[in-house]
Amino acid sequence: MQLWILGVVHSFCEDKLTGETVSNWSICGVFDTEQEAVSHATTEKHFVGPITLNDLRPDEPEEWNGAYYPKVFERVNKVEVDVSKPLDYHGGDADAKLSEMVRAVRECRSRQLRAAEQKLERVRECSSAIVIVAARNKDPNLSDQENVRRELAEILQINDKMLAILYDKEASDEQGTG
Repeated sequence: MQLWILGVVHSFCEDKLTGETVSNWSICGVFDTEQEAVSHATTEKHFVGPITLNDLRPDEPEEWNGAYYPKVFERVNKVEVDVSKPLDYHGGDADAKLSEMVRAVRECRSRQLRAAEQKLERVRECSSAIVIVAARNKDPNLSDQENVRRELAEILQINDKMLAILYDKEASDEQGTG
């Protein structure tokens, strides 16, 4: 008969003999269905895993196939991740599930990083344009006050464009930076 353990991880530490990372955990309950065990998991430190009744386990640590952290997977499921297939968190090898989840999150973060780098480059271009406006020679046909007004108007246009980039909105006026 298969039962489901609900446990909680208290901490992780390094095993001084093997150098491996091990967890300090305890059992919170034993249930006859996975759903019942999952329903009692309230934090991301809670895990569930199957165990067979009257099955003696070895003394040394081993991979616990089918064990997972339901609240972690629930949170990841709520995040939109563009992967070729839906992630499956129930049943199967826990390491494979975790690896798939990590791969999906890395892909998502990679896309976000590339978009942020592109946005930063466009903001840098705007900053350079402001420097060019400020360093440009004054129009000798205009008064100092008129020159300053013209520069400020150009800088404000560039600033509006920069804000549009930062807030992912199209600039309403795509005029050149002169």
